[in-house]
Amino acid sequence: MKDLIIIYDKRARKALGTKSGDIRAYPIYYAKWLRQFELFYDEIDAACSSLHEVHEYSAPNAPSSQEVQKLASQQWFKQRVFDVYLWEQGG
Repeated sequence: MKDLIIIYDKRARKALGTKSGDIRAYPIYYAKWLRQFELFYDEIDAACSSLHEVHEYSAPNAPSSQEVQKLASQQWFKQRVFDVYLWEQGG
């Protein structure tokens, strides 16, 4: 299992409505991040669960459909998906 690393950058903070980049504000940011991740978990899980279905559209050297399914089912992968979502929302 991969260790939990939550992305803490300007765009993610903006998406969550936390303004300060001061590391002392991280606990507030993390609490908001966790609440939002839990709120969107079902949608994230559904999207990740269906990734293996689009394997045929992947690059020739991409992981197999089974490998994609295994990776996408892991919690750390779903957390990274949420981080990318926040990054896009804060852009």
